[in-house]
Amino acid sequence: MTLNGLGLLESLDAVAFGLLCGDFAALLELSRQLSREDYVLEVGESGYPTPNPLCALVAKQQKGVIDLLREFGMTPAARSSLTGSTSATPNTKTEIDPFEELLKRMNAGPPAVESKKKPATRKRVTKKAAKKRKG
Repeated sequence: MTLNGLGLLESLDAVAFGLLCGDFAALLELSRQLSREDYVLEVGESGYPTPNPLCALVAKQQKGVIDLLREFGMTPAARSSLTGSTSATPNTKTEIDPFEELLKRMNAGPPAVESKKKPATRKRVTKKAAKKRKG
């Protein structure tokens, strides 16, 4: 199921959804950077252990992404309270399952083929014309 199919994504939501995508991309990048570094750094001459500043950035970015995910009903708790579109023209189209469509077509038999040829007409053969042909 998609957000659009559920009636939860309207053209008005493009900016908010774009922010979600951008925040998620930033979260992935921060997480990659943190994975290459230590979570705890030794700072100063004494080597005092300090959390890597990237940890705080990742946590803040995760919170922002989760907040936007909730706005679109993309967390289990948020999904339980979904009501669908509140727009004037909600999406009433249902998603088409390609496999079900194939089965429907198979059960319906072969498609009707329209012929562009004119139907053949029989000429009426009189006894006189039949005798001429034979003889």
